[in-house]
Amino acid sequence: MILDILSLFITVLASIYLALLVSVLLLMLFFHMKRTIQHMDEGKWIAYFNTIKAKGLMMRMMVSFFVSLVLIAVFNTYVLWQGNMMYGGLLVACGVFHILFKLYTKKAAYAEKIKNQFPK
Repeated sequence: MILDILSLFITVLASIYLALLVSVLLLMLFFHMKRTIQHMDEGKWIAYFNTIKAKGLMMRMMVSFFVSLVLIAVFNTYVLWQGNMMYGGLLVACGVFHILFKLYTKKAAYAEKIKNQFPK
């Protein structure tokens, strides 16, 4: 019983950090596709980031994390947990809680980094 709980905890924790890695890769893929389709140069990138602002970039990061988290939850549900949807829902809930907790506790540090990256 305790080993099952510990195994579930480790699987959820590893899956959340894997989702963080996959979300960065998804975001990089998005920017790469944008560069190749729209033939972006330095001036176009500057104009693009000035139009979306820091909130737009943060929203894109959150969407890529949520998409990767759901994909990993679906994979884990059918491969590791024999189709038990409760565990997949638990993984998504823990991942969303993890990100929201990090944003809430480190909001000032993130705001300062974004302010330095995107001067007005």
